Amino acid sequence: MREIFSKKFHPLSVPVIVLYIIMLIHSFIEGLALGVMNNLSGVIALACAVGGHKPVEAFSLGLLVSQDRPTQYIYWTMMTIYVLISPIGIVVAIFISEIGNHLVLGIISAISAGTFIFVGCDEWSKIYQNKEIWPLSEKLWHLGLYIFGILWMLLIAIVEG
Repeated sequence: MREIFSKKFHPLSVPVIVLYIIMLIHSFIEGLALGVMNNLSGVIALACAVGGHKPVEAFSLGLLVSQDRPTQYIYWTMMTIYVLISPIGIVVAIFISEIGNHLVLGIISAISAGTFIFVGCDEWSKIYQNKEIWPLSEKLWHLGLYIFGILWMLLIAIVEG
């Protein structure tokens, strides 16, 4: 059986590093979005949205990083930073809102909304780009996850409203 971790240091692959950085940015923006909320129902709604996908996201990221067989120290350091980045985003957003800079809060909200729009458009583009390659089951899987995300957000909006 192959060991999960390497005994000696070697660099991680570029795709794993890029994905890790993207996921850090995504998690930081989620934290910013949570920290910007000024009412309890908004915080609960967004916390449910984040909580709905964060465990799967973290598990997937951990699996992808472990495929490069990093040392245990590197792996656990990366995962610890990933876990802490959303709370750091929350603290930063609360600090910004305390000093009353509404322009910065507007920019943060726009970045957050843009991230969600990008992810949705990216899913649609994957389906379109692979329309002749992917079997119907793969297309339906991506479409189903996209619809599930929309329904999850609608449910949150209903509960919040």
